Amino acid sequence: MTEDRANSTFEQTVTRGRALRIGLGAAVAAVASPRLVGAYASSASSTSGGTLARLRAHGAKLGVTAGPPTCNVVNGQAVGIFPDITKLVLRRLGVTKFIAVESDFNGIIPGLQAGRLDVADAGLYIKQSRCNAILFSHPFLRYNDSLVVKKGNPYHITGTASAVKAGVKVGVIGGSVGVQNAEAQGFSESNIVQFPDLQSIFDGIKAGRVDVGGSDLIACGYLVGLPTYKDSLQLVPLTSSPYSSGAGFNVNATDLQAAFDRELRKAQADGSLKPIFAKYHVPAAATKAIEKMTWQHACRTTG
Repeated sequence: MTEDRANSTFEQTVTRGRALRIGLGAAVAAVASPRLVGAYASSASSTSGGTLARLRAHGAKLGVTAGPPTCNVVNGQAVGIFPDITKLVLRRLGVTKFIAVESDFNGIIPGLQAGRLDVADAGLYIKQSRCNAILFSHPFLRYNDSLVVKKGNPYHITGTASAVKAGVKVGVIGGSVGVQNAEAQGFSESNIVQFPDLQSIFDGIKAGRVDVGGSDLIACGYLVGLPTYKDSLQLVPLTSSPYSSGAGFNVNATDLQAAFDRELRKAQADGSLKPIFAKYHVPAAATKAIEKMTWQHACRTTG
């Protein structure tokens, strides 16, 4: 199947996912490593020189999860917001072959570190702890959070504080920042239930196993609008926007990071990304001033 057909199929197909992340309000603070100010602050200028050449010769292995609309694998091809942007940028750098490597969310960073992946396209939030383990591109998107509840919002949840006060059970994705964030927001350990993916959380809300779940507004809005959930679940948008997100690279791929960022900035400036954002119904707030945001700033300031 051609890539165009795979992308169109993506709009009607939600594969049983194994990874997304949950925001649930403000990020948990973390102490910055000295590496951020040292090696990572200057990594773009200390290139290894060989990664981009290898990708041009052999293709790029894109690490994705089954988490539409951020990313997915349809008929063997990586599709979604992040793979589409990555492929657009890499094609402009002379890369013509792309290999989809589907992974659990927990396996994305280890996959980069072990060389099983060339690019992480799972929508990883750019945060200090991850900047110590991998390189990031400049941000593709800025994420606002949202919650999802049963239709009619029986507990009158308007945000995480009201959910904690109501004593409800919250569904989070195991291995994501959601577990720590839920604890930081005040949810008791007994009221935090871990699931493998966002769709499983939504199924749990429908079945009454949990009362609320959440992730970024882009993912939640997309999924709640699907026939499976639109008559039983309800979206509760939040105003918090703690994370930006970009592509991830191995720490030795400094030449790839630098070249990718240069071409990404060109694509942001010339409007090449707008059709991708329109295709996946990305809210305007998620891309506002994104061309001015940098991975360096996110690595220093986000826990």
